[in-house]
Amino acid sequence: MVMGRKGNNQEGQKVKTTERDVCLLERVNAFGFMSVEQIADFWQVEFSTAARRVRKLIEAGLLTRLDLGTLAARPLVVTRAGCALVGDTIPPMRGIRIGTYRHDTMVVDLALAMERRRFGATFETERQLKSQPGPVAGHLPDVILHMPDGRRVAAELELTQKSQQRLSDIMAIHAGNLALDAVWYVIVDEAMRPVLARVSADYPHIRIVKWTPPARRAAAQATS
Repeated sequence: MVMGRKGNNQEGQKVKTTERDVCLLERVNAFGFMSVEQIADFWQVEFSTAARRVRKLIEAGLLTRLDLGTLAARPLVVTRAGCALVGDTIPPMRGIRIGTYRHDTMVVDLALAMERRRFGATFETERQLKSQPGPVAGHLPDVILHMPDGRRVAAELELTQKSQQRLSDIMAIHAGNLALDAVWYVIVDEAMRPVLARVSADYPHIRIVKWTPPARRAAAQATS
């Protein structure tokens, strides 16, 4: 059990962490960052409930916020103390690339949605894959989903159009990875489908999957 671990806040007070807190710290560091909304989704609780607990973990020095400058978002990252508490050897994220922020934050939403829809499934993020021993060979997917039946499915979130040659090169790398049983190219815009369909035509294990992110789903519900 991991319940009863303690973190120190700036005033030296102790904050008792729960097993749920430990799971959260591991999850945040696996992605690199998460928002309070995503933490509420992960815990399946109200936003206010997640926000109160996040505030306690920040006070304990286990989480902190990153300032993205021109962006209003201030994502949460695990501190070194948080990594030490849970025994995570992946270094905490110290900065976020503004150019990939939209993609990276949507990968969090996608992974949480895939895990929830397939009860018993677990996943590895790109950060976790990079941290494994040995050299990193070729292109890594955004997420690898480990299905309850033992299958390994790579997921790539495609938000911007790549050249056919670049897509062909990446798909060839995935095809050569015999540890993968399937590859899902996840799109949010149907305009991405034609080129993906052309390039993947010779790969029967590759699927193109349409996905509606939480922000778009909420907007659609608000206007319906």
